[in-house]
Amino acid sequence: MKTIRFGVTYGASPVFYPDVDHVGYVEIEDLGLSFELKKEINEWNEVCQDAFCEEYPPDSGFKNIADAILHNKRGETLASKIEEESGGRLRVQFLAI
Repeated sequence: MKTIRFGVTYGASPVFYPDVDHVGYVEIEDLGLSFELKKEINEWNEVCQDAFCEEYPPDSGFKNIADAILHNKRGETLASKIEEESGGRLRVQFLAI
């Protein structure tokens, strides 16, 4: 079983392999997940990517704490779905924002 980290990083895939032998970001398409789950993950990731402020990156983020909490809850749900769909191939560590 491989461990992946799942969470939003501006400008990168939300999936990261922390293993020394497989370190780095991984494309969602490479995880062998269903079309629907990949779509959910991409939509979830896009919400946070849209909150990036190119003019002044420290201003990036959600407009309020309630939006950040909802985003984290959805991310936790997606992390569970990834584990379930992987059939035991993946252990997912969710990284909240």
